This record gives sequence, structure tokens and C-alpha cells, in this order.
Amino acid sequence: GRKVLLVQFMKGGVKQGIAHPVKLCGNLTWVRSSHSFDQYDYEEILLNKISYLNKILHGLDVWFNVQLPDVLLMVHPIGTVIGNASFSDFIEIHHNVTIGSSFSDMVYPSFGKGICLYPNSSVIGKCNIGDNVTFGINSSIIDSNIPSNKRVLGQYPNNRIIDAKINVVDEYFGHAE
Repeated sequence: GRKVLLVQFMKGGVKQGIAHPVKLCGNLTWVRSSHSFDQYDYEEILLNKISYLNKILHGLDVWFNVQLPDVLLMVHPIGTVIGNASFSDFIEIHHNVTIGSSFSDMVYPSFGKGICLYPNSSVIGKCNIGDNVTFGINSSIIDSNIPSNKRVLGQYPNNRIIDAKINVVDEYFGHAE
């Protein structure tokens, strides 16, 4: 059952060794705790620890409760932070991308199908993004709506929104629908 596997994982895991990537963190000694786990929800503790491990190993900050799309391409995702946004399929995310809420109202963006976020782009707050939208390098929007078939350039609040030159699904996913 889960409790047995969790306890084995907390004690250093089953079959950890040189061929297993969890060995990279020194047998996950940071996961172990001197506290009794009987008073906590085992599954949530494990999921939190795995989220931290993913952040440490890969430089990718995606919490365990974020519902990622089924079709997702991450290109060198180091430095990327993905919050609790609403995603559709066929999303390509490059490095140093930030998807998150604004601190004032904790509302996250919503993305349509066929989205490409190039390096250093940010989508923050109450944003509704249509289908087939590309965010250019160093682009950012905050609490903004972007219609379908557009390309976002520049920094908020001085964005330029132009017509899309490509179809994201066809170009990056080989018309995988």
C-alpha cells in the first residue's frame, strides 16, 4: 500500500542505486523527517517532497497540483515557473517562462489550444489566451486577453499584438490532432 511505499521511500527507497536518478540527491536525506508522519497526510507530504525534488533537479517549478495538458512540449525548461493556470493541449514552453497569478487577486491565466511561449515570456494574472497564440522572446502580459491567431510581442503594458504567422499545432506538433 501507499504507506509502506512511502515509508520505504523515506528510508532511502527501494532499489536506489547508481542507476536510479533519485540517488542524485544523496538518497533523499532531505526528504526524511524527525517528526512522526502518523499525524500527517502521507500522500500530500510525498507529493510536496517530489515537487521540491523536481525543482532542485531540473530547475522547473511546477507544483504537484497543477493540471498540465496531455500534450505539452518543454524545451530546456530551466528557470520556468508554472502556476495553477487552465491549459488546453498543444503547448510549447521554453526556458525562463513564468505563468502565474497576480498577488492582488490570485487569479491564474487560461490558455487555449496551440500556444508557444518563447524564452523569458510571462503570462500573469487574469488572462484569457485564445487558440494559436505565440508569445515572443521577452514578452509579458498582465491581466490581459489575447484573441486567437495572434503573436504577442513586447513588455506589458506596451505590447504589440500582431497576426500569427504560423499555426502552432502544425509547426511544432506536426498536426498531431
